[in-house]
Amino acid sequence: MIEAHTTDRILRDADAYLEFGHAETDLTPEALAELNRTLDAAGIEYTSQIYPGTVHGFTMADTDAFDAAGLRRHWESLLALLGRAC
Repeated sequence: MIEAHTTDRILRDADAYLEFGHAETDLTPEALAELNRTLDAAGIEYTSQIYPGTVHGFTMADTDAFDAAGLRRHWESLLALLGRAC
């Protein structure tokens, strides 16, 4: 586990936009709130979104976790993120 002070230092030094797409079952509401507080405190620009109705691995078509709607939303977000870099 990464210590909080280490994470804070890494995030403070980052020059990036971070985008998180979480399966609905990836994080508890408390853990998501803690992640968002840490990012906010570090002054990081980010998006942190939950993909409703999904479980970890939802983008992998060859698994039981696959969710077509989640995959579409994932690609829409990813392509928008990549578009910001151009």
